Amino acid sequence: VVPASTAVEDASIAKVTRPVPPRPVASKARTVVFDPSPANVTISVDGAAPKAYGPSFRMVELAPGPHTFRFTGGHECCKPYSIEREVPGGAGEYVISAKLEFRDANVYVDSVPGDVVVDDGLAAGRSLSLLAIPMKQLVERHRISVTAPGYEPYTGWVDVRAGVSTKHKVTLPARAPR
Repeated sequence: VVPASTAVEDASIAKVTRPVPPRPVASKARTVVFDPSPANVTISVDGAAPKAYGPSFRMVELAPGPHTFRFTGGHECCKPYSIEREVPGGAGEYVISAKLEFRDANVYVDSVPGDVVVDDGLAAGRSLSLLAIPMKQLVERHRISVTAPGYEPYTGWVDVRAGVSTKHKVTLPARAPR
């Protein structure tokens, strides 16, 4: 404890009191609140082991200054996202938002060899191979069309998940001879 004033000896007077300047106060820790999207992530702060975001881990106390945050999506749904932020001193909460980019979904169309088109051109390729579908959400439903010479065309729906490969079986009926 530092006294507000200090007694000093003086030759002419028994005691004289003079003020002592206060010591500078170290900056206090700041509450950093996380706001990730999607919420199914782990978060690493300054290279520490990642922790699952959720009710028991939504915020941390950090000293003011530069800090690194790494967000990793659960179940390989998203591309990892790292940012460095200068956490300012002061009172109140400081929010770190992170929007992770979804990984492509992949669909494997199990059919006779043919052309595959998803949502009128969002993705296109051949059956019997993986077809990457760009994702804006974790789970999406897409219209898929399959055509092959000598077969009736197929149009149907496929549900896909970001970062996951889905097998979609398509049976194309043979065209009737003309």
